[in-house]
Amino acid sequence: MTIAKYFTSAVTGRWKRTTISFHVQSLRSFFSYASSRGWCAVGIAESIDAPRVYTHENLPQGPAWEDVKKLVTRVNGTSPVQIRSRCAILLCSVYGLRVGEVCCLRLEDIDWAEERISVRRPKQRKAQTYPLTTQVGNALLRYLKEVRPRRPHREVLLTLRRPYRPVSVGALSTMTRKLQKRLGLKLKRYGSHVLRHACATHLLAQGLTLKEVGDHLGHMSVAATRIYAKVDLVGLREVASLDVRPLVDCIQQCEQSAAPLYRIRRDPGSAGCWQPRAGRCRVKITHEIHEFILYKQSLGMTYKNRALKLTAFARLAGPVEMDAISPETVRRFLDAGRPVTAEWFNKFSALKMFFRFALSRGYATRNSLPLSQPKSPRQFRPYIYSVEEVQKMIRVVDNRHRGNWHLEPYTIRTLLLLLYGTGLRIGEAIRLQHRDVDLHDAILTVRETKFHKTRLVPVSSDLTGVLRGYFERKWKGLAPQPALRFWPPTMDALSRI
Repeated sequence: MTIAKYFTSAVTGRWKRTTISFHVQSLRSFFSYASSRGWCAVGIAESIDAPRVYTHENLPQGPAWEDVKKLVTRVNGTSPVQIRSRCAILLCSVYGLRVGEVCCLRLEDIDWAEERISVRRPKQRKAQTYPLTTQVGNALLRYLKEVRPRRPHREVLLTLRRPYRPVSVGALSTMTRKLQKRLGLKLKRYGSHVLRHACATHLLAQGLTLKEVGDHLGHMSVAATRIYAKVDLVGLREVASLDVRPLVDCIQQCEQSAAPLYRIRRDPGSAGCWQPRAGRCRVKITHEIHEFILYKQSLGMTYKNRALKLTAFARLAGPVEMDAISPETVRRFLDAGRPVTAEWFNKFSALKMFFRFALSRGYATRNSLPLSQPKSPRQFRPYIYSVEEVQKMIRVVDNRHRGNWHLEPYTIRTLLLLLYGTGLRIGEAIRLQHRDVDLHDAILTVRETKFHKTRLVPVSSDLTGVLRGYFERKWKGLAPQPALRFWPPTMDALSRI
């Protein structure tokens, strides 16, 4: 089994991108060592592609602070296991300690006279002092008096059965994980470390700055705390406090003066409807492009736009072998009789990766890409719409102009206001699901967007009212499934405009 077939057949859909990246690094290390020893051909390690894992892709995977309170209440019993578990959970949630730091906490680290607790930070190789809160102090004192075995070990948390020894990191994480699942918490990740994320998120919600939260968590640099800016709802709501009241009034005026909507039905085969393009040419180059696309997608990449470009190139090249592709054909595909734009470089990048794939696997013996590239076009300068111009666009969306559309004018007006009030990309707004639109807390969750990143987007009160009106008008009191699209299916046509 070749490496490409291994990823396309055994890995596709089973592993996440981070797992694939870890395995690719292991394979690269092995084949680099093997080639240096002469066990395999040179260049195999360089030909193994890895998915790009971006910094701060996901949101911090921590439970809500109310769930943390429930967890602390759950371990308020009298059994030795609950008394010890309460100490560990409070240390992780109140001080945001790592589970390894909790396991390494020693008896001399607690200063009962000064009501202070000193934590050793192995990552930073330093110690940090915190005030000993009443809740944590009482829990530790009860554990030390009633539960902790009388043994010479200096670690605070010990096992409750012989042979007595310090509690391991795995045991503490397993204990917390079982408690969270027993409580019925629905989390993406379970364990002790999520309590550290919950602590940081709670401190941000209380108004602390990122620097103060980083100092509390023991971070050496603000960059390590930067991910929590994605859940800093206090700061994000200040950004979202855009005044859209004039646009809301404009939408209400348009709705009052709107005429009834009459849709024009079209036959699916008529010229005015969008039709899918013809399929791929059944020739060798198409087979190789198809294999390349499957290989990229098996690495966790969506690879949609570049797949369309490669398919268009195969259609233009016609029924030829890889080595029969001439530089003129490549140039004709890149230029397309148009001035050089960013699209030229996007096509070139897609072809460059495909030819690299073909050359490394022996599908081609030469590269037909041009040796020189044109001058990069000047940087795109966005146009900033004024409130008056957005009002004109809202008024233009009228029934008499949109009679042949499959979308209600009110839907288009709501979408325009959402794009203006939140700054979402058109694709992000269209792909919103009902689970992503929290009208109670006025927060949108944009999932797996560009660069595979997820973020929270608060919305203003006026915009929330418009979205709530659209929801009530569309569903009329019904409760849709969380995975359903917030917009009608025909909204997908806007992404192709």
